[in-house]
Amino acid sequence: EFRSVTHYGAELTFEQVDNITDGWKAAWVTKAFLPEGTEYLTDKALAEKAAAIRSLDVLDCRESESRSAPPAPFTTSSLQQAASNALKFSPKRTMELAQRLYEAGAITYHRTDSPNLSQEAIEAIRVLAEEKGWPLPDAPRTWKAKAGAQEAHEAIRPVHAERESAGDSDDERALYALIRLRALASQLADAVYAVHVLRLGADLDGKEVDYISDRGATPPVSPQARAGQSPSAVFEARGRTLTAPGWKVLLQVDATDGEGGAEPENPVPAMKAGGKVLALAGNVLTKNTKPAPRYTDAALVRELEKRGIGRPSTYASILDTIQTRGYVALEKRFLVPTPLGETVIDALAGRFSFAEYSFTCDMEQALDDIASGKAEYRAVVGLAYEKLHGELAAFLKATGKTCPKCGKHMVHRVKPGKGGYDFWGCSGWPDCKEKL
Repeated sequence: EFRSVTHYGAELTFEQVDNITDGWKAAWVTKAFLPEGTEYLTDKALAEKAAAIRSLDVLDCRESESRSAPPAPFTTSSLQQAASNALKFSPKRTMELAQRLYEAGAITYHRTDSPNLSQEAIEAIRVLAEEKGWPLPDAPRTWKAKAGAQEAHEAIRPVHAERESAGDSDDERALYALIRLRALASQLADAVYAVHVLRLGADLDGKEVDYISDRGATPPVSPQARAGQSPSAVFEARGRTLTAPGWKVLLQVDATDGEGGAEPENPVPAMKAGGKVLALAGNVLTKNTKPAPRYTDAALVRELEKRGIGRPSTYASILDTIQTRGYVALEKRFLVPTPLGETVIDALAGRFSFAEYSFTCDMEQALDDIASGKAEYRAVVGLAYEKLHGELAAFLKATGKTCPKCGKHMVHRVKPGKGGYDFWGCSGWPDCKEKL
């Protein structure tokens, strides 16, 4: 059973930089103050002392450059995830809209595992990018498809890259824009950032701790270090500044990653080790551990793909089936199991192999092997049938009724309405006509 743990941290705010209203922030690194074997600081009073610190030494400043490549064009799975996150469409709704766009000739085929565009499409996008003045890499981009991907069709893209809008409804136009911008951005240059990682130190509660800079064993050159002492509290500020937007001229975040894709701004300045800095304010951070979140539509599609369950053409139908049959309910975009769903799983798990993740994954692979000529249809299906038949017989024997005459299991036969019937009959009928 999950139990929430309340724990604490501290954050300091420093001077404004270039009229940034909130200034930049540094977080207290609590690791040195944790009791052995624990991962959370539960001492609120100590956190309050850390938040009250105002004068700190600059221990280390690391400057570097980071690059962010654009996300790949959409596959069926990533389109469903992005549309769920960005447009709040269910996978079923996304596929319905994509089908209309495809039939109208606005997008390419929307059931595909391939993350790559055709050479013709890449050339068209690069020509358009040059006309628009968008930054391009030296060579076209390609991506490695996931294991077992079926790449008969290219990634989902607009048929005509220059066409800015398509669709007969607002939802169709929104989905088309999502597909188009993703395909165009996939061929643009990296976004480039200047990265600053600043470490600050100060005395806290008379405690001395060892300090190792991000550069390894290089000792800090703060006044404390020169005096042979180590700072007891270390605060770390991480920030980056966009220096070349690259693909971000079209997209700000990868919608496939969900709503947390954008990073908060933290304009950390470059500083020299050995200097001092004054904090303007401090804040105690109160946090509570949380259980793993429930699946959203997008998260469940991602998990199905990760586990090898289903194919591009079946993700939407899987989610639609478990909802229409009442196994799960949608509450604030999260999939929550219903009493019926829990009852079904409790009845099937451990008794039927088809209820296990590995069965579905292995069966998907076996069907692929049949399609590629590596396996024979009758052998695969026959083995699955024998296994299911044996598990069903064992289940009925353990939970069902047995014919008092011949020992075979009884079957519940129901026909509602006037002139209907409701009885248990022997599964050996017509050889055995026993009824209960």
